Amino acid sequence: MIRNVTVKESLENQMAVEAAKRDIKAYKSLDYFKPNFTKENMPSKDAMMNELKGLKCDAVLTVTLIDKSSETRYVPGSVTYAPYPRFTYYGNFLGYYNHWYPMVYDPGYVTTDKYYYLESNLYNSKDEQLVWSAQSETVNPGSARLRIKCAGIL
Repeated sequence: MIRNVTVKESLENQMAVEAAKRDIKAYKSLDYFKPNFTKENMPSKDAMMNELKGLKCDAVLTVTLIDKSSETRYVPGSVTYAPYPRFTYYGNFLGYYNHWYPMVYDPGYVTTDKYYYLESNLYNSKDEQLVWSAQSETVNPGSARLRIKCAGIL
């Protein structure tokens, strides 16, 4: 239930891999429903349920992006100092260079953190009742190739 098809495909593929590791047969929605499956372009409930019944699924797992936000923050700089014997650095260039070179300054910077909030729901396919639900937060995902490391998601 994510509009971004690239993210949706990555998420479904990774979840199917994790399910297979647990001897669970997973059917990915992109294999059975068009990628433009949205609220405005949704098949009828009967068409969806007939597709699921044809697959003989025990359950349906949905994952939805329920919120996203960003936060900009300042990360302060730091100075690291490596002590050197007293005043020996003034005698020549190499002594001076070797004294000051180990002192490293890391300037501060501004960064923006991105937060994504997901909700996962597991439904019994026979009576369509909710069996399990969880919400999770992902901070600064590196790319659309999301790794599923949520304990208990499958």
